Amino acid sequence: MANSIAPRPGFDWTAINWGGPDEPRTEHCSYCGDALDEESVPLILWTKSGWCAEFCDHCIATWWGGQSFDEAPEPRHEPEIRQRLRNAKRGDGDG
Repeated sequence: MANSIAPRPGFDWTAINWGGPDEPRTEHCSYCGDALDEESVPLILWTKSGWCAEFCDHCIATWWGGQSFDEAPEPRHEPEIRQRLRNAKRGDGDG
């Protein structure tokens, strides 16, 4: 089963600056034109004929509903699970 992704309402497919099949990757968002951040991972879409579009973090969040995080969030556990994890780190067993 193939997964699909769709933009939010209001997205304008005609505003995309598609890169050609044999062109090098772009350094700018194909939708808003902002420079792509070297530290982030852009959303990249290809057509069946090889045309490519890359989206910046802002456009990913605005139009595709994606989120990015500066740091991994701390896991949230119930108090008893947190205690077990602390004990396991110290080598105290399960309880």
